Amino acid sequence: MIDDLLNLKPKRIIFNPGTENMKFEKIAKEQGIEVLEACTLVMMSANTYFSRVNNY
Repeated sequence: MIDDLLNLKPKRIIFNPGTENMKFEKIAKEQGIEVLEACTLVMMSANTYFSRVNNY
């Protein structure tokens, strides 16, 4: 599944609490993908979810 996700060419991957995957994080970072360990709901309520995306 990791290969399928990486083939989508994401600019960032967010691992919500409890979903961390060190192997996947390492591979993504090696491909230049931003990796965050954060809660998407908190990011959205703090207005940082979309603002981070727009930085690319």
